[in-house]
Amino acid sequence: MSQTKITTDNINTLDAAMLTGSALPALNGAALTNIPGVTNSASDPLISTNPSAVGAAWLNTTTGNLFCCTDKTAGANVWINVGSGSGDVKKLPLLGTVAGFTMGGWQAIDTIDKFSLTSQSNATDHGNLTTARGAVSGTGSSTHGYTQGGSSNGSTTFHNIIDKFAFASAGNATDHGDLSVARYYASGHSSATHGFAATGSPVTNVIDKYSFSSGTTAADHGDAASSKRSASGASSETQGFISAGFPNQNTIEKFNFASTGNATDHGDLAYAGHAGGANSSETHGHYGGYNTSNSMAINRYAFSSNVTATGHGNLFQGSIGCTAQNSTSDGYISGSGVSPWGSQGNQDQTVIQKFPFASAAGSADHADLSLGRQDTAGTQY
Repeated sequence: MSQTKITTDNINTLDAAMLTGSALPALNGAALTNIPGVTNSASDPLISTNPSAVGAAWLNTTTGNLFCCTDKTAGANVWINVGSGSGDVKKLPLLGTVAGFTMGGWQAIDTIDKFSLTSQSNATDHGNLTTARGAVSGTGSSTHGYTQGGSSNGSTTFHNIIDKFAFASAGNATDHGDLSVARYYASGHSSATHGFAATGSPVTNVIDKYSFSSGTTAADHGDAASSKRSASGASSETQGFISAGFPNQNTIEKFNFASTGNATDHGDLAYAGHAGGANSSETHGHYGGYNTSNSMAINRYAFSSNVTATGHGNLFQGSIGCTAQNSTSDGYISGSGVSPWGSQGNQDQTVIQKFPFASAAGSADHADLSLGRQDTAGTQY
């Protein structure tokens, strides 16, 4: 029997019944290409889960939630929940991809510095705070940075100011609102929608909460377990973490962003300390800077479980009165004095240190601020 070769352009229709039995030869699955599949996993994707392309699908076989990648940026991917479940997986305000900011400084500095998270270039002047002051703390939304509290002249005048400035364009900060309690040396925490200021001096245990979207006076959100100042603030997607504090402490406390309530114990740092930098990765908090035993150690602790922090490498230069910035892969420490603490003013540092979240490799020199200072605030976008 003669056979006629069929070309790709002369099959108009094909009865489904002909796709079974011996009507067609066996098909080799290796020849099927460019067919998007679904990744099956027992857990949700992370922002660091790098798909092959936008549109990639991810099924959590434990919960049944299905995610689709809508932004493919290495280390900062966005996965949208496309099922009936809730909770997208996307970059948090506490994880930057573009730039870090260092604001204010002891005793009365108003400069807002901006530096690249992706290249080793020195910081540039981005604008000024509404009031020159140090011992400030910082928070950040996806579009703006916020600087809260502080002091302009040491221990006699305390501010309740909350400043706001835009990330995308250089310009001076504007008044966004007030804290419920005037203070300096508070810790700063950020959720996707709100900023938080915890503890501070005059010594208090108050945790304040304010909206990023509208300027207003902050509301009392709860209390820390103890009154202290110079604690350091890290943030997960759902909780704020308060570590260390003066007088030297090794405690780590946590509080919920979504509901009012007091902080609870989360664990301990390996060393007691105060005035260090608190970095946040997607899954862990870090404390680097002054402590009583090893002033160059970086402590690391999981957000998900109450444990004692472990060592995560060392800073190449001991720091105190420093602030922190975070990218999706690295932590940054800037705006500090040299630890152990010398006289304020004569040890102010310009150095910006950088360390990886994924390994305990320790920090390296990243760049310099436009001027040396300590007791600064930090944020990123």
